[in-house]
Amino acid sequence: MTDKATKAQATWSFWILEQATQSISVMDAILGTSASHLQHVGKFKTKLLLISHRYMARAIEIHKKDLEEGLNKSNISRVIATCALICMHANLRAYSVESHSSQRQPHDWFTSSRRALNLFQRVSTMIENPSIGQEFSTLSSIIPHEINPNPLSFLLYWNPLPALPNQEEINICVPAVASLSYIYNELDREKPLRFPIAVSDSFVNLVAAKNPRALAICGYFFMVVKLGRQIWWIDGAPEREFDLVMRCLPRDWWLLMDWAIRVFEWKDRALVQ
Repeated sequence: MTDKATKAQATWSFWILEQATQSISVMDAILGTSASHLQHVGKFKTKLLLISHRYMARAIEIHKKDLEEGLNKSNISRVIATCALICMHANLRAYSVESHSSQRQPHDWFTSSRRALNLFQRVSTMIENPSIGQEFSTLSSIIPHEINPNPLSFLLYWNPLPALPNQEEINICVPAVASLSYIYNELDREKPLRFPIAVSDSFVNLVAAKNPRALAICGYFFMVVKLGRQIWWIDGAPEREFDLVMRCLPRDWWLLMDWAIRVFEWKDRALVQ
């Protein structure tokens, strides 16, 4: 937890630590995430990678066993805590979530987050800590779409081609842009990582199809994550995911990304080499 953590993040952090004192799987998941983070910021990278994999593998094994045996009051908190940590670890390590592909895709962050949400929402009422249960139950609540100002509305109007943009595409992207603008306007108290689970399935499908407008919105999502209040384990992930978005985005859309490019100080690899 950083000195910029919000009240919700502090509540989450203390709850996770409480679960770790009572559960091997949660402790292993924390240690695996910590080793992965240290690999990113320090030396001994190979050794730390092996340590991270060892802890996470054990956490996943216990987590799988818990799920197979069924959820109940005695295991629900550790299942949720372990699931959340595994989900974030997969995103932060840039693992592909598609069985047919070993390459990270722009929609992977959305897919893994939304899969975890399905579990969180089903069992949120069973969590003993009411604050945590409330957090999980409201993660995907609708964000007001009447945003004023809407600093990211330019994402809806850009069109490098002379033809008019596809109206169905615009209709899908409007609420996504509004949600992201809402989070950006409220960075002192909002949760940027809420965005992937607040958008529609149709928007995620556009991202999976590498629709340029949806990809551009994704790029600005990672910019908002970088600018927002962060927890220590997020270090490096927004930069990597933004680079992935830029490599998938057609070059005639790059001008639209100028703001985010400046925030990330992003450089085209082809020009750097």
